[in-house]
Amino acid sequence: MAGQKRRSTMRNMKKLGGVLVLAGVVLVLMVVKTLKDHRWPGDPGEAARALALRTAYVQPSDLSSLGGETGILKLEAPAPDSLTASYPVQEVTLATLTDGAFAGTLASGERKWVIVADDPATAVTGWVVLHQQGVRGVFILERSGGEPLKYQFQPDTTIRPEPVTHDGNQEGDSGDD
Repeated sequence: MAGQKRRSTMRNMKKLGGVLVLAGVVLVLMVVKTLKDHRWPGDPGEAARALALRTAYVQPSDLSSLGGETGILKLEAPAPDSLTASYPVQEVTLATLTDGAFAGTLASGERKWVIVADDPATAVTGWVVLHQQGVRGVFILERSGGEPLKYQFQPDTTIRPEPVTHDGNQEGDSGDD
């Protein structure tokens, strides 16, 4: 009887082993499909270098040297009048940039795009989102003078040095350390 119970247990283990192998194969296929759909196309290091070396930026005076047609992507910011008069302007939000269909239309054309934003962080975020989706020929408009300082150092004028007594110690200090 013990041998018969052992054989049925072994049959169950073989059945479970087959199910586990099948489940493992399905799991691996699911992970591969998920990673394939969400990977960064191209080299992320290339994008990091472009931002660090500032090759992703363009000065307003250099827009005409980009070659070909150039358009302005107003990313939640007003574009300078000098640009809107010379180049076609498209107003977008960060949510619009994440839309794959919109990114596809940008990538399919020959036009170079320049992102204009009030905040440098917003402009870089927009550039990264488009770069992740495979859109090339996108630049960030660099405002002259860089980002303005928002804070100015002002020393506290209400703090006064503690008076020194005749024996060279500060008041409240007995010198018995």
